Amino acid sequence: MNRFLIVIFLFASSPVCLAGSPPSTINAPFIETYKKSDKELIYLAVVHHSSLKYPNVMTDPTFKTIAQVFAQTPPDAVIVEGVDPPDLSRFLQSARSCAAANYSLPEKLCNEPAFAADLATGIGAVVYTGEPPGASVLAYFEKQGYVAQDVLAYYIMRMIPVQNNHAPLSPETFAAFEQKVAKDAQRKLGISVSFSPDDFIAWYAKYEPGPANYLTITTNDTGPGSHGRKPTLLNTLTRIDLAMRDESVVTAIQQALDKHNRVLVVYGASHLVFEWNQLEQFMGTPTWSKPF
Repeated sequence: MNRFLIVIFLFASSPVCLAGSPPSTINAPFIETYKKSDKELIYLAVVHHSSLKYPNVMTDPTFKTIAQVFAQTPPDAVIVEGVDPPDLSRFLQSARSCAAANYSLPEKLCNEPAFAADLATGIGAVVYTGEPPGASVLAYFEKQGYVAQDVLAYYIMRMIPVQNNHAPLSPETFAAFEQKVAKDAQRKLGISVSFSPDDFIAWYAKYEPGPANYLTITTNDTGPGSHGRKPTLLNTLTRIDLAMRDESVVTAIQQALDKHNRVLVVYGASHLVFEWNQLEQFMGTPTWSKPF
């Protein structure tokens, strides 16, 4: 195995501690820094941006933390969440559009991956995605006994709270949203399967016990845990998805550190929990800090 060094960025005014187990995601955004050899990894565990909560993006602690990392310890490479590998060039163009509009575009979700990517491009850092390609995602779910419609329904459910963080869905706007997500998912997965809003509603009524109104799905509902209840199919699909995606992120980290000295990872805080053991095995115990 290659030798990796991970150095996390420490802020003098920030609380700092050594971590032997995953910190609570309740503290996000925060940074974990691993140190080994001549390499640095800055893992920024974020809370996904909400334009409703932070209409001025630079008041969002996640954006502020990213900006401070770039100002004080600019990375050589950045790994971002939610970008299908074949879409990376298109995503970088979209990130530029978001930046030009101060991350406020009604037709786009201008979130923290776009912010980090645009800052990286501005300093000549390389941008990578930590996501597995769509075709392998579908194959992975199919090996677990699921079909394309299940994956499409999962993508739609996963995106509902994301959309509600920016422009809350209503019965009148749901159909257009559902078709947009379904068509984009089909393109990424490499399939052509009819999955209309009515198809989703029927699927949801058949397989999901709650919430009764799918428009009110929250990030808690889309997590892998059932919070003391019987796990829903959505919880199960999320666990399958995380197992595959987090393995991909760890691989992306290893490959990036092979090529670059300082790597920044910008991912939702829950991902770090599932990547923790693997990262610690080849990077050692990290140091925690919380700038904002």
